[in-house]
Amino acid sequence: MLEADTRTPGLWVDPQWSGRGPAAFALVIGVSKYDYLDETEATFNLGQLHVSALTAYRFFLWLRNSYRHPDKPLTRCWLLLSPTPAELAMEPSLSQAAIPTFDACDQAIGQWFQSMQHLNSVYAEKSRAIFFFSGHGLEMTPDRQVLLPSDYLRPPLKNVNRALSTYNLWAGLLSLPLPEHFFFLDACRNDHQALRERGVEGTKILNESPSYGARSDVRAPIVSFCFRACVGRRARMRARDRANARAHVRRLPLLGDVPGP
Repeated sequence: MLEADTRTPGLWVDPQWSGRGPAAFALVIGVSKYDYLDETEATFNLGQLHVSALTAYRFFLWLRNSYRHPDKPLTRCWLLLSPTPAELAMEPSLSQAAIPTFDACDQAIGQWFQSMQHLNSVYAEKSRAIFFFSGHGLEMTPDRQVLLPSDYLRPPLKNVNRALSTYNLWAGLLSLPLPEHFFFLDACRNDHQALRERGVEGTKILNESPSYGARSDVRAPIVSFCFRACVGRRARMRARDRANARAHVRRLPLLGDVPGP
């Protein structure tokens, strides 16, 4: 069972894990409250969300309480949440996570990557990475999404590229000997012409592996929960859609034969 690491905000660890053996390493981010988005043209009509932090937290609870795998136990999980007041009133425990500003996400991604990088290669060959994001997303191309942290468009520069690049995460992880990378993206696939004209790509946090150094046998499914949304559209999340997403997670045998979140 994971326990909160009092030295690192947002980090949960298995105190029984010695570092000797295969493992699963998770990073969970949920952003409902955005500090600088007000739905005006100045913020590209982006505004607040309502259940993304709670969605990510529920996924974390499933990982912590129900995820079981005989060979790949969950040993580390970074949890970053930016909840609305309404979400906090419903679930006060949301306040115990780290806040997913860009800098905090940058640091968590680095720690997540290093924890896997430092594994003995024999154990790493049998380990897995899990990434979950719920919040605002922008789709630049079908295989390149940008995920927005809680302080997106922070003054004074309002840098549009201060965001997470899914392609960079995917390409960066390919340098690791881990054979399985799972990406869960619960984000809109909005296409903003004004942002596209600015060449938004996100920030390269990880060093991307050159083709000759990347693994060719990595199983890396990108599971995108974009409810009622086609490419270039905003997701509309209903209770039925959430139920369908939970059912989808339950059908993923590689994550363990356990109840879904």
